[in-house]
Amino acid sequence: MRFVEFARVCGIDIRRLRDDGKIHRCPTLEHPRSDNGAYAFDGKRGWCMAWDAGGETHWYGADPKEWTPEERAAWKDRQRAEYQAKLAGYANAARRAEELIGRCTMQEHGYLRLKGHGKTRGLVTGDDVLVVPMRNPRTARLQGAQLISYDGEQWVKKMLYGMKSKGAVMRLGPLRTTLTILCEGFATGLSIEAAVHQMRLRAEILVCFSDSNMVHVAETVNSPAIVAADNDASGAGERAAVATHRPYFMAPTVGWDANDWHQAEGLVPMCAAIMRARSEMEAKV
Repeated sequence: MRFVEFARVCGIDIRRLRDDGKIHRCPTLEHPRSDNGAYAFDGKRGWCMAWDAGGETHWYGADPKEWTPEERAAWKDRQRAEYQAKLAGYANAARRAEELIGRCTMQEHGYLRLKGHGKTRGLVTGDDVLVVPMRNPRTARLQGAQLISYDGEQWVKKMLYGMKSKGAVMRLGPLRTTLTILCEGFATGLSIEAAVHQMRLRAEILVCFSDSNMVHVAETVNSPAIVAADNDASGAGERAAVATHRPYFMAPTVGWDANDWHQAEGLVPMCAAIMRARSEMEAKV
């Protein structure tokens, strides 16, 4: 049995095998859009594990010889060391994000003007980079930031190097809320916030920054929630919304997100769509 087949038997979905002996994260069969699985393979021997299946390590040897206790201990030590290094990298990225935010001032920004939010002020660095903090939705602890800048030809978005982006959000809205709305992009979140403000809904908006992260964050939300799906030509946005198992709304035109919809048609159509999704949510309770 090949290693990839062995991993599937153990519940791990390795889609692109790397046989460099290093630890790699990957999806699991139970959660195909996650990185709940991990493996290491050197071309002959390896191991795999699934965090959503208890975290048991499954050992693989391509020859008849069994793994010795010393070899297993060495692999586990290496696994722990790489995990600790990753945690240290996350902590370092969070510190750098905090320092960067500390150097910012609240002001208007060209990207926000482009997106129809010209009067909205954001965190901006001295060299005109818009900084969007990314936090743990439960603890509000800073994990990193999205950086938005213009390179002379187009707007470029990137995450702060080394940060833990999985599970990180930008929260918009009042402190006390009765509804959560999940979406992908920052400008999309601002448009949704404008819509719920116009309707006087007490709703929080969780900007998740990607469709896959939106699915992950949805699993951690315990409050009543709906989803704003991007109407991607590939269908990725809607597939992610369906995967959250929450009612969702979506712009009517392919290629649009909620911000495009807001700019093209105003807030009224989006408000109606939010209310329909909210009614669907309430009917399921």
